[in-house]
Amino acid sequence: MSLIVTHHPTLAYFHDPFSLGAFLVDLDRFSRMTKGKLEKGPKCININPVFSDVRRLHKWALKTGQPIALDIETAPEHPDRRWTGKDPTRARLKLVGIGNCEEALSHKWTDGKKKIERAFKELLADKRVTKVLQNGDWFDLRVFDRYDVVCRTVVDTRDARRALCSTSALRLSYLGSLYTDYFPWKENEEGEAKGLVFTKDLKKLKTYNGHDCVVTARVWKGIVAEPEWKTKRVQRLYQLHRDMSQIAAEMHTTGIRIDRPLRRWMKWALLQEYKEKEKAVRKAVGIPGFDAQPNHMRALIYRKHAQGKYAHLTRFNLPDPIDPTMYVNRKEMTTIGVSEDQLTMLLIDPDVPEDLKDIIQLYWNAAEVWKKRSTFVASAKVWHAIGLDGRLRPGWNSCGTDTGRWSCNDPNVMNIEILLRAMYVASRGCLLVGGDYSQLELRVMAAVSGDRALKAALATGDVYTEDAKEFFNLPASTTRKTIKYEARHQSKIIHLLRQYGGSKKMTFQVGLKQDRTLKWENVSLLCDAFDRRYHETIEWWGREMERVMATGYSATRILDRRRVYPTPPATTDIANQPIQGTAADVKDLAMVKLWKGLKRYRMKSKIIIDLHDAFYLDSPKPEVKAATELMRECMETKYEIEGKKVTFPTKIETHGRWSDFK
Repeated sequence: MSLIVTHHPTLAYFHDPFSLGAFLVDLDRFSRMTKGKLEKGPKCININPVFSDVRRLHKWALKTGQPIALDIETAPEHPDRRWTGKDPTRARLKLVGIGNCEEALSHKWTDGKKKIERAFKELLADKRVTKVLQNGDWFDLRVFDRYDVVCRTVVDTRDARRALCSTSALRLSYLGSLYTDYFPWKENEEGEAKGLVFTKDLKKLKTYNGHDCVVTARVWKGIVAEPEWKTKRVQRLYQLHRDMSQIAAEMHTTGIRIDRPLRRWMKWALLQEYKEKEKAVRKAVGIPGFDAQPNHMRALIYRKHAQGKYAHLTRFNLPDPIDPTMYVNRKEMTTIGVSEDQLTMLLIDPDVPEDLKDIIQLYWNAAEVWKKRSTFVASAKVWHAIGLDGRLRPGWNSCGTDTGRWSCNDPNVMNIEILLRAMYVASRGCLLVGGDYSQLELRVMAAVSGDRALKAALATGDVYTEDAKEFFNLPASTTRKTIKYEARHQSKIIHLLRQYGGSKKMTFQVGLKQDRTLKWENVSLLCDAFDRRYHETIEWWGREMERVMATGYSATRILDRRRVYPTPPATTDIANQPIQGTAADVKDLAMVKLWKGLKRYRMKSKIIIDLHDAFYLDSPKPEVKAATELMRECMETKYEIEGKKVTFPTKIETHGRWSDFK
């Protein structure tokens, strides 16, 4: 192997300590430790560099043609706004570090040494020297822009690893220093990960900064040594990820305009709604002062937790569950979770009292309202994400999922319901232009699997109505307008879960989150009906498994993104990855094409929202028509899937408020 296993892209993504990837990395490290072959640390971390040190690294890079690794550390804009230390639109530049595989230096940017600062700027602006960053497009380069520091000829380890192999979720917080032997970093220092931007220990921070540069350089060296790195497939994916990183950065910088009066009203209205639903919970529980909150539910249900100040809440006195997934703290095994997943397990347990199941349903109703209010309207995260200009800046992550789809956090506006989307409006003098692929996942499944029944259902315009007619033996004359909501909704849930190989039990558990009226008997019958109707999809699972077992990976059908499996995968993995990943290919390619088109025509319209199979522009009114035409052209591109040309239909609308889109 051309590089140590901790740097190998097919393993380095497995950050979860419970995953096999991390186990293999730990096992490999233990083996090297017993042989005395652990990776050596850098020769020098210079935390007090002078002008000649910077010049020497600059000359070394020019002479050898080797890249220079670059990393920055930031601080909050003000002690009272600590969260801004990790916000590239507000963070203060604190340290700048540069280095190679053996040495690094770290400089405090605000120490007033203009000569050293000039040397750094010359190095960063030199086109002849390649600068290696980790997630630089989203963070470092945007901070540099605010300080008028030009950085040219940049490559990025985050997007490069993502292009080589999509094995699991890659979050923005991941640093190259997580994949090394010689320095444990944050894992062994509880709280250190969050404290770095606030620490007063400058020596420690400079050391951290220097080590990060060394490891970033080593990661890049390992990446370019991989035989696949130079292939057209990987280079195309790398460029796509670099483009999407820049789009995500621009979306964060632009933000989404908030209707502030409506947000204040929603904050009040949701609180009133929660109080009403909490009254219903108290009435069902029959205990004065009962709050529809996790601690009270825990004490109400489980024997161990109905003690001390919660002793009066004892009601059901159930024994502690054996299943470790029910626990919040797996190490101590003391705090039992009462999240939606844990309560769902109680709801489907035949031994749980029926009156408790009724209480769970009422608690859920209240908890949903509280979650909406706290997550999207009144939480500290929302407050932090709204700038002084009144625009919300959520954390967009173009590498957020293992299938290639985007993710979002702080807050996750991709999960916000239509009612709350009313808070988000177009900028003054602008309109929102939204493009949404019609039933993209189903159309991709039809193209990949070749399922004729699914193609016929898609041709009618509404797959789920056709499913309901088949599943529930409804009249052939039934249409989308005449069908009962419950029948179509349940058919949709079953279809989207079952087509990815989900078992009946899993389909029931996950489906309950979307429809609390689901019954096990109905789900079992509907799954059987799906298997009969779409038997060609079921047959495709088998063919896909054979292909994966022969190659060792799943692959998307357009960009050939690959997910490598260290062990034989489950049917749900091989059925989900190619379909979701190919749908992501379609949407990501359209988004990048639109972004480049807006730049090419020098339009002022900006991409501001990503929503699974849709994205939205904030477009000045004079540009709306041109933006709409450009969006349609970019989204309705022909792709070749399984030897056939496929175009995915799109719906494009224009409104002033996000909630107006259907």
